[in-house]
Amino acid sequence: MCEFKNHLRSIGVADTRVWALAHAADSIHSAVCALDHGNRELLARHYPAFLQLAEEFGSFDDTLRDALGVNFNRATYPEINQLFSVES
Repeated sequence: MCEFKNHLRSIGVADTRVWALAHAADSIHSAVCALDHGNRELLARHYPAFLQLAEEFGSFDDTLRDALGVNFNRATYPEINQLFSVES
């Protein structure tokens, strides 16, 4: 989680929010990894952002880099911005 926290700081996330965001990402990664394949497929269809976050969080630690075993559409930043009505 330390490397992920460092990455959040490097992109400008406020120090006061880094721990909470890293902890949330760690929790999502743990929850996704505990799912069976069928439930991962459900997430891939309905909530691919959970899989994307789990995958990205895992990429910061060699011990967490196993493949999730499902294909999913990665969210792009314009899609995320539209979802939350954020101006680009």
